[in-house]
Amino acid sequence: MREFPGGEGPQALGRDLAGAVADPTSAYHVAVDGKTKIVGTVSGGGTIPADIAAMTKKDDGLVKALQRALDTVIKNGQYGEVLKRWNLTSEALPASEVNPPGLPRK
Repeated sequence: MREFPGGEGPQALGRDLAGAVADPTSAYHVAVDGKTKIVGTVSGGGTIPADIAAMTKKDDGLVKALQRALDTVIKNGQYGEVLKRWNLTSEALPASEVNPPGLPRK
């Protein structure tokens, strides 16, 4: 087993039979190449959920606008449509959060 942190799937090497990549990257390869199959998932945070973030520069005034925009596409269904298209509905969040608790520091 080899990890591909750069986002390239194991098929890029033409010889690996299995690999571990982030769920969105795996879903992309399944959707576009037809040669990849997801057989299991593991949270990047282990037993602690590890959500994907959208970030802005601190105190730039965009945080609330970005949150409203994300909540709008969540509520109107566009967010769900995108997740469904890429087979990522298990990654769905019910609402955006500003500064949610993160993974514990080691």
